[in-house]
Amino acid sequence: MHFRLFDSKGSLVDEGAGSVKFVAGAIVVVPEMGEPMTIRPNAIGNITEPAPFVVGIVQNDS
Repeated sequence: MHFRLFDSKGSLVDEGAGSVKFVAGAIVVVPEMGEPMTIRPNAIGNITEPAPFVVGIVQNDS
């Protein structure tokens, strides 16, 4: 899958090929190159479906 990570202001932080898995209630994005990124449930501000087969996760400002 292809991922794009944006900060709370909408600026692109990272993107590339990788996978996503759920671990202990958290979303873990695992890029093909680089370190896994964990998004804890309390860090999620909003979840959207902007297009078919696309999930948008917006992190809280905190």
